[in-house]
Amino acid sequence: MGAIELGDPGALWLLLPIPLVVFAVRRFAPRRGGRQVAALVLRTLVLALLVLALARPSHVDRVDALAVAFVVDVSESVPLAARDRALARIEREIEEMPPGDDASLIVFGERASVEVPFGATRAVTGDARVVPRLDHLESRVHRAQSDLARGLELAERTFPSGAARRAVLVSDGNQTRGDVRQAARALKAAGVRLDVRPIAYRFEEEVLAEGLFAAPRGRVEEPLQLRFVVSAQVRTPAEVTLLEDGVPVGDPIPVELDPGTNVFRFSTVPSAPGYRAYEARVRAERDGSPANDVARAGVLVGAGARVLVVAPAGSEERLRPALGDLDLAVEGARPNEMPRHPAGYVDVDAVVLDGVPAYDLDPAQLAALRHAVVELGVGLVVVGGARAFGPGGAKGTPLEELLPVDLDVRNRKSLPKGALVIVLHSIEFDSGNTWAARICKSALRGLHPTDEAGVVYYDGTGGERWLFDLSPVGSGARMGALIDSVFVGDMPSFHRCFVLAEQSLARSDAAVKHVVVISDGDPQIPDPGLLGRLVADRVTISTVCIEPHGPGSVGTMQEIARVGGGRFKQLFPSRGDLSQLPRLMLKEAATLRRSAIKEEPFVPLVALPGSALLTGVDRFPTLRGYVVTSPREGAETILLADDEEGDPLLAAWYRGLGRVVAFTSDAGSRWAGEWLSWERFAPFWAQIVRSTVLTAETDDHALEVTTDGLELDVVLDAQDGDGRPILDLALEGVALAGDGEPVRFVPRQVEAGRYRARVPVAEPGTYLVRVRGEGVRSTAVAAIDYAPEYRSLRSREELLAAAAAENGGRVHGPTDRAFVHDLAAERG
Repeated sequence: MGAIELGDPGALWLLLPIPLVVFAVRRFAPRRGGRQVAALVLRTLVLALLVLALARPSHVDRVDALAVAFVVDVSESVPLAARDRALARIEREIEEMPPGDDASLIVFGERASVEVPFGATRAVTGDARVVPRLDHLESRVHRAQSDLARGLELAERTFPSGAARRAVLVSDGNQTRGDVRQAARALKAAGVRLDVRPIAYRFEEEVLAEGLFAAPRGRVEEPLQLRFVVSAQVRTPAEVTLLEDGVPVGDPIPVELDPGTNVFRFSTVPSAPGYRAYEARVRAERDGSPANDVARAGVLVGAGARVLVVAPAGSEERLRPALGDLDLAVEGARPNEMPRHPAGYVDVDAVVLDGVPAYDLDPAQLAALRHAVVELGVGLVVVGGARAFGPGGAKGTPLEELLPVDLDVRNRKSLPKGALVIVLHSIEFDSGNTWAARICKSALRGLHPTDEAGVVYYDGTGGERWLFDLSPVGSGARMGALIDSVFVGDMPSFHRCFVLAEQSLARSDAAVKHVVVISDGDPQIPDPGLLGRLVADRVTISTVCIEPHGPGSVGTMQEIARVGGGRFKQLFPSRGDLSQLPRLMLKEAATLRRSAIKEEPFVPLVALPGSALLTGVDRFPTLRGYVVTSPREGAETILLADDEEGDPLLAAWYRGLGRVVAFTSDAGSRWAGEWLSWERFAPFWAQIVRSTVLTAETDDHALEVTTDGLELDVVLDAQDGDGRPILDLALEGVALAGDGEPVRFVPRQVEAGRYRARVPVAEPGTYLVRVRGEGVRSTAVAAIDYAPEYRSLRSREELLAAAAAENGGRVHGPTDRAFVHDLAAERG
């Protein structure tokens, strides 16, 4: 079917005078002949056609097909219950959708994503319609912001051709980015009708943390004042708490909140230098949303530059005393005390990891160390030992990226390899299979390409089987793809899985063989004779017991690990233990790297004569062992442990702004016993640490960072010693969160000596901001308490109604339907 539509029907009024003109000519003009009449008719017809052209007629195809894009706000300000009701309504509408119609679902927060594309729900002749289940969304969008316009823009790009088009926006109207009214006008120009469904709410008893305020810099052992501002809509009892670096400062303080603004003051004395992260929290009896009850502040506590020497608990501490003659403060620390935020390294010139295994550091600590070296220029010295480098699980971690030696050992005539078998039982908690895949892939990242790996599991239908049998890891891509597709069943007994493991391990020529069992402990224990044969074949067995159902389950897993000579670990996802799993699997994979240790006497060989690190050294005592690594392209290999194989002993390079030095032997009595009495021991190590310390830059230019939503406003005022503005500086800046990627920016001069940048960031939290240029290095911290979404105490229906009005659409009530055939199709 088709019809004619006029773009400007008002132009037809110009046709009205034509009959009057014709009447007047016929009535008052002399009688004309046939030729004159024909001319009059022709002219009248031409005039009428001109008027019709002004009315802009067009042919419109009329079809019954209607395409509806549901655009749903999933940002953090939308109450989950209201969002789920809206999705359930959409699901019912799609189920009842008229034949020939089509639907899509787009979800949005900061960005937008197609959850259900057009065509996925459309019934094909003879087939049943597929109705999507919307109680579990697959799209992953950042929810801390709400950009309604971006959701509508994506919808407009996805409509099929040849159908009438309607977008239904489901939102609370709390827009933090973009312009939804402008997007509504753009949809109208594209021929898309916009209807809106407001998600309405209003918090009547809301308590809101407005901010925590403190001086950006403090001093050790000097009082620090903090001010916590809270607003409340009603009078209510509450408690306020101050935390320093996640640890409460004193007990919660009971208070009575009054309607309006409430101010609470805290005083604390920082006991240690560096970065201190403060949080203030309020818990009220009458409160709508607890998500906006926290405020943050970061303070840089000064005490001068220092060197941080980190050693495992119970280890020899030979290096820290040896560095006592440095002109820097030298402090000791344990791995669990290392900073988890790059700002923790602000007053640190260099870090020395003395035999520290990577698996003793959590992901946040490793990420903070990498950012400190690369972005802040903190020096790093990594000293080996039996649990460092590869044997310490550094493979696949941010620490490996920093090292000037390669943990993938190449070109060796013989390097003993390892074999790892993972026995995977069903993990019975939410996202259990996702975690199973993550666990296995963490283990693969810790293996050498020539190592062998296999995963055996119960598939629920065919019984116990290999996901992939023991084979070289290589790049890990093939194994990773298989792991992503696995669905693990609930096996009745471990025995058959251990039989498969025994058969493959018996065929392997690996020097180190290890089995890791991941389970809740329900399956029956393997036959003791089978376990005995594995142990006799020098196979070690560790167990990870996840959310056990009782003491019997725990006992099963403990017994397997005891007999197998491995480790036992018990974890409870309900208590938040899951974050330990990837690090735990790195530790298990590192068991195979014991073959990377070479223990035999050797004298270091000079590979780079004239290196500044060798100044004053004319001979080296004997060392009795080292961790085998390979030279790394772009690094300086200064000393060799094995000339024939080319194994590095001492290597250095720059990673970003920071200099990193690796020493693959140790600094203790196990391998370096003869070095401890060497007269050059202390000067040698002091020289290495000094080589990693940056040349001092000035830090006396005023840097101020304020926040606006999820954006940092960075302002640097640069002046010389006489107070005159410094012009035309070439500056670069970086904003560092705890474990996120660095955000780089370029401050531009906005007036004489003032440089500014607006920096969007991804998440709430504390940010360390550093601006650098020639002779300039200025540092500041800024805190974003929570997503801007949570500052909204009510929905903004008026904005949604205005957007619909801009487009010519309507506001839906509870009974309005999306699949109403009152629209034209696309213009033909």
